Amino acid sequence: MKATIKDIEMDYEMFGEGTTILFLHGNALDKLSMKHSYEPIFQTISGYRRIYVDLPGMGDSHSSLSINSTDDMLDILLTFIEQVIGYEDILLFGHSYGGYLSLGIMNKLQNRVKGAYLTCPVVIGQFEQRRVEQQVPLIEEEVDTDTSNSEYQDYLSMNIRINSKTWELYQQLIVPGVRRADHDFMDRIQREGQQYYRYALEEQLSLHHDTVLHVLLGKMDNVVGYQDQIDFFTKYPYSTTTILGNSGHNLFIDVAEDNHEWVTHFLNKVNQQSSN
Repeated sequence: MKATIKDIEMDYEMFGEGTTILFLHGNALDKLSMKHSYEPIFQTISGYRRIYVDLPGMGDSHSSLSINSTDDMLDILLTFIEQVIGYEDILLFGHSYGGYLSLGIMNKLQNRVKGAYLTCPVVIGQFEQRRVEQQVPLIEEEVDTDTSNSEYQDYLSMNIRINSKTWELYQQLIVPGVRRADHDFMDRIQREGQQYYRYALEEQLSLHHDTVLHVLLGKMDNVVGYQDQIDFFTKYPYSTTTILGNSGHNLFIDVAEDNHEWVTHFLNKVNQQSSN
């Protein structure tokens, strides 16, 4: 499906009926990374309309010279929500940069976002200011592939659990988006030490105190870490923060088998909060 937001053609897919969930993928990825991670779960859960969108410059969505910062990206997403979703209450699922954009949406739409399920979210835009962790791969089995392959080397530098299954998932969830992304566009947003990648008013981001939050963090995340997220989210009363030992920034690959349980727990908490 296509939506023209200002001067940008954005691509998205929609499934199901009920409470709307907007899925926001990470930087240089695409909507398939979220769709393939979550749609199998929602085959057994009813009552949700799921919208998977490609961020500008990624997947099948166009880039634009009018987008020069994360604040511009957020403005596009807020307009997308207004045009495609309308003014109903929503839930957000975000990974990494998609988690950072989720924070911006929750800050702007405080009374409408009832919950957010975030994996390895960015909370500090500039990398040099983050407390990141050392990534130590755990070789669980030898992977049958060309080890000189640059994509395999990227996999080794990001994932913790190294085995045939996680390599297969990496090729399915990560590689297509990286290949299709407009890297010149993304470099422009991250120019000058990422000062435009961070929100201009990052320190003033705040969420509604009744918002249900479930934040999954990798103990060996070498991109965003986990300590800054603990500092940010623990002040909210309906926040659950889970730190996973054998996980890095590609947490949804390292511990893919546990995702169903956490998603179900999060949705149950949202329903309980809504009924209070």
